Amino acid sequence: MHVALFVSALLASAGTTHASKSAGCGKALPKGLTKGEEGKSNAMTFGPSGSPKRRYLLHIPETYDVATPAGMIWSFAGRGKDAEHQEKITRLSDKDYNSDYIVVYPQAQRGNGTATSEIDDPGDDDSDSINLRRRLRRQNDDEYDDEYDEYDDDSSSSSDSGQQQWQGDPTSHANDVAFTLELLARLSDRLCIDSERIYASGLSNGGGFVANILACDAVASTKFAAFAAASGAYYQNNVTGACEPDTVPLACDNNGTKVPMIFTNGGSDKVISYEGGERRNSCLPSVPHFVTAWAERDGLDSKNESSTVEGTDITHYSFGQGETAGMVQSYYLPELGHKWPTKSASDLSATRVFIKFFERWNMTARNVATGGSGSGTPTSGSGSKTSSSASATSSSKAALQVGSPSFSGMGLVVAVAVGTFWL
Repeated sequence: MHVALFVSALLASAGTTHASKSAGCGKALPKGLTKGEEGKSNAMTFGPSGSPKRRYLLHIPETYDVATPAGMIWSFAGRGKDAEHQEKITRLSDKDYNSDYIVVYPQAQRGNGTATSEIDDPGDDDSDSINLRRRLRRQNDDEYDDEYDEYDDDSSSSSDSGQQQWQGDPTSHANDVAFTLELLARLSDRLCIDSERIYASGLSNGGGFVANILACDAVASTKFAAFAAASGAYYQNNVTGACEPDTVPLACDNNGTKVPMIFTNGGSDKVISYEGGERRNSCLPSVPHFVTAWAERDGLDSKNESSTVEGTDITHYSFGQGETAGMVQSYYLPELGHKWPTKSASDLSATRVFIKFFERWNMTARNVATGGSGSGTPTSGSGSKTSSSASATSSSKAALQVGSPSFSGMGLVVAVAVGTFWL
């Protein structure tokens, strides 16, 4: 039943999907830019007028054609990490994972407002332009060590100002939404981009920026078709009184725009706890509270379909029915720490899962599912989790629960029926 509903919705949206060309379509690839996979990404700088110029990496796939609009994925690094690190752990520039999408890896400012660029601009003083420079291969470009990303960004307050961090971090003072939108506009003017298929993803502080800040912006939520976060840090910085992770108010005013969201979280994350709590003088909501709040903002039932990913101990939660089925999804990986999930580390590749999710939720599919522009009434997202548990049937509904879910009997049937379209 659920598969039939999903297929019906997918076909309905697919029938009305069309590429929307950006102003850059038909223009020659800017001088100095190259196409290729990881190791051939372009080191770039961009600075809106009056702001420090920042570095970012730009991956242009070998399949890029100036006459054919390409989808675009933005990938925001964790606090204290750079664009090269994000490219390496996600493998979004690897054609075995991504053969068609342009990928942007922005670099955050430090908490004191200074840029993180170590590359001088190549002689172009026009701050309203994109300055191009070929990226040098990193000297230590060894195979990525999964343990490298098991990092703790809980630095002392004395060094907070020197950490690269995105808007939403307790010590960030940057307007990264404005930076992102200005850079997106500039890239859309220079490259052939399909504005129906622009997506945002991130890890840790980068994931928090994506799902807690960017998606909650009235403009950005209409530019990016869907959002994805791995081990997101969803700081609520204006909480008065005690931090209550399961009920803390979650401010989000994007004019009621309904957006597809997908999350991955580890049960062994010692940096951003699945259960939430106080951290760095701020309050982190529990993951179930945060995810359920997004489902409610999107007009979905707070209850969800739960299933076990075949052959793993990973639990998948999906919100919505019919055309909105799977509009909000979450993966709980009980043994995973503070990482971007990879097959070698967790039996699940976040990169593959996120791309599949993006492929379904282009802007047209989103608008069909939400009834047009997806506008509605802004909510505080304060819906609390329920305590009901799943029954052992393929059509059961279960509340997203804090801690290690102990669902039984969900097995192969649900994993195949639900997971085939998204894994």
